[in-house]
Amino acid sequence: MRQKVLPDLKDGFKIFASFKTYGGTDTVVDGVYSVVDTGNVETWFRPDITSDCVIVLAATEAKYQIVGEPENINMRNQFLTFKVERYKGGA
Repeated sequence: MRQKVLPDLKDGFKIFASFKTYGGTDTVVDGVYSVVDTGNVETWFRPDITSDCVIVLAATEAKYQIVGEPENINMRNQFLTFKVERYKGGA
C-alpha cells in the first residue's frame, strides 16, 4: 500500500479559514465499522497550499492532511477549497 509522506511541521505559515467537519465519514473496511474524521476547508487563494501540506488547528493542535488537490474556485485565484482527513500517530 502506498503511503503519503508528510512534511515537517516546524516550518509553516498561518491561514485563516472556514473549517467544517460535519461529524466525520462512516466507513466499513474488512467488516470493521469506523468513523474517519474528515472536514472541508475554505480559505483565500494561496498557490503554496498543495496536497502535500498539513493543516494544524490552532485551538486543538489536531493535524489534518489534504485529500486530493485543492480547488481554485472558478479559477479566479480568490478562494480555495479542499477536503482534509485527520491523522494521528500510533502503531
